[in-house]
Amino acid sequence: IPSDSLILKDMSEIIFKAVKLLPSQQQTVFMLRRFEGRKMSEISEIMGISIKTTEMHLSKALVTLRKSLKEYLPGFLLLLLLKDIL
Repeated sequence: IPSDSLILKDMSEIIFKAVKLLPSQQQTVFMLRRFEGRKMSEISEIMGISIKTTEMHLSKALVTLRKSLKEYLPGFLLLLLLKDIL
């Protein structure tokens, strides 16, 4: 039985690979927002784009990630549910 840390590491690697496949601006906005916790206004200032454009990049990134990771979702959920049982 894989340990929780191994499962989380595998999930993190899959998510990180999917993020790396995003177009560069979507990737940057996503990483600044989700991994660094930056505000949309901060991201728009860092990138030199409007807040609306920043929001659009994040929205497109999330749609793409949902599509590319949907096949893993049942497995992720099952692992999270079973980790307390096993």
